[in-house]
This record gives sequence, structure tokens and C-alpha cells, in this order.
Amino acid sequence: MRKNERFNEGKALGIDTKFRITDIFRKLITADLQSGRYQDCRLVSGRRCTAAVGATSTLSGLIIGFLLGLSNGFAIITAQKFGAKNIADMKKSFAMSLVIGTGISILFTIAGLLFLKSILHFLNVPKHLVPVAKGYIAIIIAGLLATFLYDACAATLRAIGDAVTPLIILAISVALNIVGDLFFVVVLKTGVKGAAIATVLAQIIAFVICWIYMIRKYEILRLQKEDFKDPSPIMVKEMISAGMSMGFMSSLVNIGTLTLQTAINKLGKDIIIAHTAARKITEIFMIMFSVFGQTMATYCGQNVGAGKIDRVKRGIWLAIVYTAIWSGLTIIASYTIGGWLVYLVTGSHNKTVILNATNYLKFDTLFYFGHLVFSG
Repeated sequence: MRKNERFNEGKALGIDTKFRITDIFRKLITADLQSGRYQDCRLVSGRRCTAAVGATSTLSGLIIGFLLGLSNGFAIITAQKFGAKNIADMKKSFAMSLVIGTGISILFTIAGLLFLKSILHFLNVPKHLVPVAKGYIAIIIAGLLATFLYDACAATLRAIGDAVTPLIILAISVALNIVGDLFFVVVLKTGVKGAAIATVLAQIIAFVICWIYMIRKYEILRLQKEDFKDPSPIMVKEMISAGMSMGFMSSLVNIGTLTLQTAINKLGKDIIIAHTAARKITEIFMIMFSVFGQTMATYCGQNVGAGKIDRVKRGIWLAIVYTAIWSGLTIIASYTIGGWLVYLVTGSHNKTVILNATNYLKFDTLFYFGHLVFSG
């Protein structure tokens, strides 16, 4: 069995820093893929395609963000059991995360597809964009189970000390996704549906690779039938509590933005594109907060399991200091190179798009100092 790194040993600035760096790269890769998809759509189908994706991006971000947080919340309990060297309960917590998460993912998929038309109406998606937006988001929703399963496996690997492998698998998945985008969107001219298909296929491949790697490299993650039987009610309650808390935290911004999107979608293509670009840059800026939040969840989980509370306090303090520094840097970036960042995301020189997107960034980043306390 491969040796696992533990957060409850060594300096607080040691292993956890490595985890943060790999998680930053993981989120940057994902964000860059999304920006590339907007560019592909713009080049092939024009602003209509980009606006259609943007009109539903809040919805997909809300659901996917919740599932990501859910998997990371479940992994907190796995990390606690691993830190306490209770391998039997650790395996049960992993098994339960798959069962509970799969059920929630299927529920979201069924509800999302059944009420998709009503949801698009609630979001005030312009009528001329509805067919394109519906085709895109329906495929993304249909692939939610694959998205969760990969997130759950990656979160479990990080919970036992392996942060590098999920990053490598994600990089492979993103590379395949980019190739798929180019093939479906550029070659086959399938528009946003092709981009959505490429995304789902890449997620499926990522899960398969991650699962095969886990069961081959880590004996403690080779689940048996008994691992799915008779879970402790207390552990299940803890997992649901942690999972739901992290899920809502991860999607908190999108919950508010979902309401905002209903007004944004009434203001035309330029504003939709500007809002989409600003949110994408905001997601990149906020990577540091989510990285520290998720890393501290694993860090605290292992140390609480090992009974090392002093390390928990030290780690939280350092996370707040680092993210405060990052908050200052994002404000400077918004007021100096905001327009350039908008162009990188959209590939557009449209003055209305750039002006509205940069104004969004200038105002939004001023409130990051409050957000860092909750993320850290």
C-alpha cells in the first residue's frame, strides 16, 4: 500500500501547504476549461451560444458546487477516521458517502430534468435562447452522477493524504474535455450540446480512472460488501451534517446569484455575457478561499481525529492570514487589469461587456475580507 501523508504530523506549514498548492492548480485547470469553452462557443456559434451557456451557468454552478461541497463534507468524516487510525470506520464512511451522494445526485438529476422548463422560465432565459440553453443544461444535469462520483473519489484520496493524484487525473480529464470540445463544437458543429457531451464524457472517464487507481494502490479503499452494511447511525448523521453544511457553503454564492440571474437574463446578450465573464473571474479569484476552506476541513478532520486541537487552531489562524493577503491582491487586480481579464474570458472587445464586467469585479472584491472568515 502506498504511504499516505498525514495532516496531524509535522509542521502546520508543511504538508498542508502542498495540499493547498495542488488544490489551487486543480481549480485553475477547471476554471481555464470553462473559459476555453466560452471561447469555443463564441468562435463557432457567436454571442448567442455564449449567452445561452451564461444564462444557465448559475444553475449548473449551483448544483455542481453543492455536489462538490457534499463530497468534501463526507470526506471530513473519512479524514477523522483516518486520523484516528480507525480503518474499519474509515471504509464505512467512504462507502456511505458513495451511497448517500449517489442517491442525492440521482434525485437532483430527475428533478432537474422534470422541471427544467419551469426552471428556465424562472431564470427568465430569453425565449430565443431557451432551445440552446435547454439542450446544454439538460446534458449537464444528466451527467451529475458522474460528476459526484469523481468528486467523492478525489475527496477521499485527499482525505487520506493523496492530493497529487486527483490533480493529475483532473488534468487528464480536462485535456480530454478540451479535445472533446474541439471535436464536437468545431468539427461536428454541434454547438453547446457538443460541449456539454464532452464535459460529461470527461467526468465519466475521470471517475473510472480515479476508481481503478484507488482500488489498485490503496488497500484501505478496497470496499467490501460488509462496508456498506450496518453503518453507525451516529456516523451517518455526522456525514449528512458535514456534507450538507459544506454543500450549502460551496453553493452559497450561487444561491444568491441564481435569483440575480433572473434579472440579468432580461437585460440582453451583452449584459448576460458581461455577468458570465465577471462571475467566471470571480470564481478564479475565490479559488484561494475554497482551497483553504476545503484543505482546512481535511486538516482539521485528521487532527480532531488524532486529538490535536492546538494544531487545528494554528492552521485556522494561518489560513485566515493567507487569505487576507489574497483578498488585497484581488482588489488590486480588479482595479488595474480587470478589463484584460474580461477579454481573456470572453475574447470580446465589446465596450459594454468590458465596462459592466469590470464594474462588477471592482465592487465585488471589496467584500472578500468578510468572505475569508467563513471560508477559512
